[in-house]
Amino acid sequence: MRALLFRDNEQFWFETLRVLGHASYGGSDFGEVVATAERITRVTTTAGMTHG
Repeated sequence: MRALLFRDNEQFWFETLRVLGHASYGGSDFGEVVATAERITRVTTTAGMTHG
């Protein structure tokens, strides 16, 4: 599957997909996951993430 978000960070894309998978069981909301993921502007493995 082609990454729609986090094209440069496979781990964050995997985790985003994992959380989206919970939506079918009521564990997450698709819109909220996408809205939050879009706010992450830069990801580094040592410093965590930065919200825009």
